[in-house]
Amino acid sequence: MTAPFPLSDFVAGRLSAQGFDHRAHVQAGFELLQRHNFSDAARTYTRAITAMAQAAGHPEKFHMTITLAMLSAIAERVPDECSDFDTFAEQHPELFDRGFLLGHYSKERLECPLARQTFLLPSPERTCS
Repeated sequence: MTAPFPLSDFVAGRLSAQGFDHRAHVQAGFELLQRHNFSDAARTYTRAITAMAQAAGHPEKFHMTITLAMLSAIAERVPDECSDFDTFAEQHPELFDRGFLLGHYSKERLECPLARQTFLLPSPERTCS
């Protein structure tokens, strides 16, 4: 069972990036989507992850496309009534595959500098030049 992390600390920017792994990112998205509509969750999620990267001294690590694409993938899978994160995680192991987004985006598109700054739609046939 996944120990709940303090969502309020995540939202307030009080969680360290150290130890905040991919699973924790998915859990934060899940928890926010349980409490907010997508647009409010997206605003809170991006703000918190940006603050975490800045506090760690690596603001360049924030990636808007990956952040919002993953939040969208979580939102697509959250039913109206979901019992808990562990059940959700068990039902959707694909979200924990680090290459998950490569099924929707080309590697070149995700590596494009613009993708870090703004959300890019999936478009495997187009890459940034």
